[in-house]
Amino acid sequence: MALIKTKKSKLFRISKYPIFKNKKGVFFTFVAVLFLALLMYASTIGSNYELRQKSFVTETRVDTMDTFVSDVERDLSRAAYIVGFRSLVVLTEEIISTGFYVSDLNYSFNELFFNGTLNGANVSLLINNTFNDWTDKIEFEAEKIDIEINFTINN
Repeated sequence: MALIKTKKSKLFRISKYPIFKNKKGVFFTFVAVLFLALLMYASTIGSNYELRQKSFVTETRVDTMDTFVSDVERDLSRAAYIVGFRSLVVLTEEIISTGFYVSDLNYSFNELFFNGTLNGANVSLLINNTFNDWTDKIEFEAEKIDIEINFTINN
């Protein structure tokens, strides 16, 4: 550090580091850097919040779909049992009323199970209660929660 004498004989210090010569400039630079750091911190917090929101929405959607799939599995097994049982009841009634066995049991059962008809005639026990009706109802419920579901039945 050097001391310089001026005309009025006052001593001024000259610093080795010229950056610290102007104290106001140092203060404003420090404030600007601090402001930029706070701005960057605030923007990262905002993006983290947005990511958490998206994650929550995705997690809720996955949970909804998982619950729906497990419900569909359970409902389809119930539907197969109910429609199958009713189809057997209709076939038994047919045997009792005609006194003859059904000629093609597999075809007649499939016709009852999927269409609700026996020899092309509607059966009252299976009106709006065929397996296809059940799958249509499940597809309708899936549309309500914006899930696309398709059933392909191979008989």
